[in-house]
Amino acid sequence: MAISINNSANLLMIQQALANANNALSKNFQRLSSGVKINSAGDGSSALATAMRLSTQVSGMDMATKNANDALSLVQVADTALSETAGALQQVRNLALVATSGTASSTDRAILNADVKGLIYEISHLATSTSTFGQTLLNGDFAIGVQVGANPGQNVAIALGGASLQQLGLGVSGSKLNVSTIGSASAAIATVDTALQSVSVLRASLGTMQSRLAGIVQALGVTSLGYNSARSSLMDTDYATESASLMRNNIQRQVSLAMLAQANMQSQVLLKLLDSANSSNGYGHSNSYSQNNSNSG
Repeated sequence: MAISINNSANLLMIQQALANANNALSKNFQRLSSGVKINSAGDGSSALATAMRLSTQVSGMDMATKNANDALSLVQVADTALSETAGALQQVRNLALVATSGTASSTDRAILNADVKGLIYEISHLATSTSTFGQTLLNGDFAIGVQVGANPGQNVAIALGGASLQQLGLGVSGSKLNVSTIGSASAAIATVDTALQSVSVLRASLGTMQSRLAGIVQALGVTSLGYNSARSSLMDTDYATESASLMRNNIQRQVSLAMLAQANMQSQVLLKLLDSANSSNGYGHSNSYSQNNSNSG
């Protein structure tokens, strides 16, 4: 086997193998400690770009889910208020039924009419004061667009009908709801029935909106889960695979160190050869000459 002091191919190969093993171990430790498979663009530029796009979409869908849930809460508030309105109208109808009976005196009807006025105020108050996110919901002017997707243009329109006294056909200040006489009480019953029908239509519309928004929230959750899974497969460390790689690279490093030690021993072999050559060619003759001079003397 040739031995060179200027260039040793075996030594260079071993040094390169050791450097590669050290670099691989460094990546193993980084991935295992961070839990992330791609810590820099050098670990996979294409996968990193894809993961970033997925992250953007997931973040956008999270915000869209919040928007949809906010809109759902808004619609539920309006529905609750309309439920209260329907309840107040039903009470007015019951009072009117009592007022149409011949057993009720004029005094009784006056008392009943006072109760009706209290319910009229409640209906009006619900229409003017029911609000959320700083906006009045049941005055007939509410209309918004809700962003329910991660990208522009993915929105739904929400418009709520009004439930004021006039919008329900109850007259200005509820003038059509009067039970002070049998005739007016009978007319009030018909008016209330029409108003209850209007409230039912409004609540049916809200129910459709609630179902749609709930479906959007569910769809966003499923889509976001899929995107998260795809991002995880690209970015997250597979600890079983990475641990096996760590063991393999550690063994490779130990083998490279052992081989490097063996390669370095070649220099010792070279020194021994040089020493042997010097002994036989130089220093050996000098000693022989000195010995001969000694014998001659």
